[in-house]
Amino acid sequence: MAFMASKQARGAAPGIVHALGPGASTLFHLSRIIGMAPFKQTSTAVVRSRGWEVYSLIVCLFNIAVINYMCSRIYKTMTGSFYSDMFGVSYIAKVFSLFSNYVPPLYIFTTDLQFGNLALLVHRQLQDLSRATRRLQKEAQARAHDVANLPGLRQSTRQLRARQECIYTSISKLNSAFSLQLLLSVTLCLQETTYGLFFAITSQYSRWKPLIAAWALVSVSKLALLMTPCQWVESEGSVITNAVNNALQIKNVALADREELEEFQTQLLHLQMRFSAAGVFPLDYSQLQKVISTITTYLVILLQMQGRSSRTPAAAAART
Repeated sequence: MAFMASKQARGAAPGIVHALGPGASTLFHLSRIIGMAPFKQTSTAVVRSRGWEVYSLIVCLFNIAVINYMCSRIYKTMTGSFYSDMFGVSYIAKVFSLFSNYVPPLYIFTTDLQFGNLALLVHRQLQDLSRATRRLQKEAQARAHDVANLPGLRQSTRQLRARQECIYTSISKLNSAFSLQLLLSVTLCLQETTYGLFFAITSQYSRWKPLIAAWALVSVSKLALLMTPCQWVESEGSVITNAVNNALQIKNVALADREELEEFQTQLLHLQMRFSAAGVFPLDYSQLQKVISTITTYLVILLQMQGRSSRTPAAAAART
């Protein structure tokens, strides 16, 4: 019972490994580190992997098309030549553009998908722990008058404490493994969305406004998908804490059982189940709101600077 969630996570992990394609070996090693290695293949995992495989393929192809079109056009505007004219050798230019334009965004995207899938596994474990904690609360309410039967409640509390500590260890290892990656991903999303919306609103690159706006939308959507499982994990942790607090409010509970519940409550306070980006900021909906506010602020500043720079030449020409 104490390790039922970890067994379910091991059964579901192969679907995630097969779904990602590029970077799946990295996920395999990371899953071994956090104790969720994919040892068994299940039909449910295969069905889930097909959905994630199609989704990953479509989004990756869209990213390649948008990056290729935008970079080639911007390079044409800046230099007056295409990639094929660079160095006078077309295949060198193609290799250079492939490496510089495709590899970093796709690596960041697949790594973000890996973190999101592993966060979903942690959320499934927390859901099982949350249901078990609510059952513990109901059991304490039903048997509060019968002190002789409470040793079973004490044993269940110890098992829940062990499961919660195991889940917290998994979250800590995920934070340490993906901390710099998440910090880089959120920073790039902030930059890409701000400049994408700025170019889409202003007259610059007017022919590519739909693609630039679509790229900014993809960045914001990826960030929202990244924050969602982290918010779910934090919410489930709050549900578990509330269930333990409600169990402590029950009267006529034996002293030993109350001490066990109090230790569980203290453990939940110290071992908070929350994801963060290198400890700089938490990953939840509140941080998503801050990112959107920051994008709006920088966008307004850029538009004001653009308006001032466009009025300055007109005023100088009027004076002359």
